[in-house]
Amino acid sequence: MVLALSLVLAQPAAPATRADMAERTLRMERTWRQVQDPTRRRAAVDVLSRAVGAFFANQTGQVCQLLDQAEAALRNETVSPSAGWRVRVVPPVVAPGEPYQLVYSWAYGSGDPAPPAPKAGVAPDREGDVTLDGPETLGRALTLSVVRDFESRRAALEQGGTQDLAPPLT
Repeated sequence: MVLALSLVLAQPAAPATRADMAERTLRMERTWRQVQDPTRRRAAVDVLSRAVGAFFANQTGQVCQLLDQAEAALRNETVSPSAGWRVRVVPPVVAPGEPYQLVYSWAYGSGDPAPPAPKAGVAPDREGDVTLDGPETLGRALTLSVVRDFESRRAALEQGGTQDLAPPLT
């Protein structure tokens, strides 16, 4: 199976989404479970308290930034300069052989970040980590679904039928 990949850099800043906040919350929670040091946890809680206020003020970019700061506090590190970058697969579902893009945009909503110099690793037909060496690693896991006849399959599922589904990929 051949997939075509292109990179789209530095899209205009759009408000961070709930998905952006959720990704950061999950990363912070994973780090929280790994770190037992009460001093680091206390430092993270101080930042998380501000994130809660920003959430209820609908300041999604600030929430993302504070969640990244809380995770960094747990690791006893400073926030990585690349932490504010969002990466998305567009479209998230493609037919075999169709092209897709990795789109980078700034989640924090403020500041004037330097555009990234991304390197992307694609591992078609397998799940797992792809690691690329570079000056800084932007650790993100993205899912691209490759589905033959996606629209007709979805329509059949919405109608409750299964007889019209295409055969599985081989």
